[in-house]
Parts: sequence; structure tokens; C-alpha cells
Amino acid sequence: APIVSVRLVVSDGTALTGTVYVNGGRIADFPPGGPCPTVEPATLPPLPWEVEARSPSGRILTSMRVNKPR
Repeated sequence: APIVSVRLVVSDGTALTGTVYVNGGRIADFPPGGPCPTVEPATLPPLPWEVEARSPSGRILTSMRVNKPR
């Protein structure tokens, strides 16, 4: 089976600091107007991922599921 590399890239186009969660665990905070950081998969749990970006109040701004490749 081929080796698949999956990275998580974050872009915050809001005026608020965003927080990224993967499978319910806090991964990192990303300031507004900052560079688009990449979260390396070695720092994340195994796939599948439930990814959420949350506002400082905890409101979910966006979410997605990342599945294992077939």
C-alpha cells in the first residue's frame, strides 16, 4: 500500500484567535492575520480526524472529517 502523507493547514481570516481541535483535543491557537501554519500529522492522533475550528467563546466556526485513504 502506498504511504500517504496528510497535513492539516490552518488559515484564520477572522479578527479573532481561532483554536483547532482534533478528535476533541485542543491542538493549537492561531492568531488572526498570522501565517498559515501547518500542523504535522506526527503531533495528531491516528486518522480518522474530526477537526473543528472554534472561536474564543468555544463556538464551532467550521468542522470537517478526515478519513483514512482507501
